[in-house]
Formats: sequence, C-alpha cells, structure tokens
Amino acid sequence: MSSKTSTYTSEREFIDGYLGYSLKKKKLKQWIYRNKLTQPYVARKLHISVNEFKGKLKDNKPFYREQLKHLIYLMGARNAFRVIRFHSNRQRRRVYQEVFGKYKNKERLNE
Repeated sequence: MSSKTSTYTSEREFIDGYLGYSLKKKKLKQWIYRNKLTQPYVARKLHISVNEFKGKLKDNKPFYREQLKHLIYLMGARNAFRVIRFHSNRQRRRVYQEVFGKYKNKERLNE
C-alpha cells in the first residue's frame, strides 16, 4: 500500500476521522424487545432508514459517531456499553474505566 492510499473504507469515515463501532445484534434485539420497542422505532431515533439499520446489524457494519450518540441517549450508557462491539478487549476495559470508574470483578465486560 502506498503512502497516498487511504485506509478509510468510506468518505464518511474520512470526514469524521473516525472508524465506527458495530453493534451486537442479539444483545440489541433483546434490549429492544425487553423495552417493548421496535427496530423501526430505534432506526428513526438513530436518524437512519429501517433497511440501513437492519443491513448494518446483519453485516456488522459500523455505526457513525452521531448514530452511536443517539443510541447511548436512547438506551442509557450502561446498556449501550453492553451492545457496542469494541475493537479490542483492552479498549473495552479502558472505556469502561473512563466512563463508569473502577472495574468490578463481578461485572462482566464481554457480555
């Protein structure tokens, strides 16, 4: 790969300067149905179409910063943390400690 070749997979990622995070489909669906919501409702809250939402879940495609921000407001930080698929366990632990404080052994990070 030459030095001029971009490592970003889309123009949007380049503009944001940010590679998004995909979501854990099973955990998200459990939360949606446990809270008596629907996938179309969640898609509207994330400001994306239902087809785009379902496609991103199905193909493990990343959600952008604004979409994740809306998801966190909708679900709450702790529930959203359980749904977001981080790039590594080290990053997951670091984010957990920054957001919630010290890690407790009883609480499972990789749910």
